[in-house]
Amino acid sequence: MMNLLPYERRTFLLGMYRERVYGIATRIVGVVAIASAVGMFGMYALAHREYMVLRESTMAREHDASTEEHRIIEEDLNETKIAIATLVSSVTPERLPTAVIERLFSVEGNVDIDGYSCEYGKDGAVTLSIRGTAPSQIALVDFSLRLEQVGFLGAHIPVSHFVEDADIPFSFSVTY
Repeated sequence: MMNLLPYERRTFLLGMYRERVYGIATRIVGVVAIASAVGMFGMYALAHREYMVLRESTMAREHDASTEEHRIIEEDLNETKIAIATLVSSVTPERLPTAVIERLFSVEGNVDIDGYSCEYGKDGAVTLSIRGTAPSQIALVDFSLRLEQVGFLGAHIPVSHFVEDADIPFSFSVTY
């Protein structure tokens, strides 16, 4: 039907049609932009409110933690410092169990050591209980003397170990 109208009238109507379409599209875009802005503001307000709630709870926890948890942490740190100081003061490189055992086996000679156990004294001394078999009484005495020469104290052999002449089982304690 529009083709039957004169050209000027047709262009006028098309212009008005385009103007209305652009106007409506502009209004729709404007409404969407305003709705988005309102929605964004609402979301910002909710996010800000959540941020403030989290901040307040964090501050409250920090305040609570600074009283009780801080005290517990300080006690643990002090106990650890005391333990480290005790270990450092009582353990020198010569007192390490590895060094003690190495010294024990360095003087073994022809004596067979079947077993040993370590006990640590409060003064930092290491007491070794040694058990084994010596081929003779002389070898057992030599072993005890070699122990004393490398720094072990109290390497005294009980008289009961001298009952047998060969393959003598022994057990005694020394301190390092």
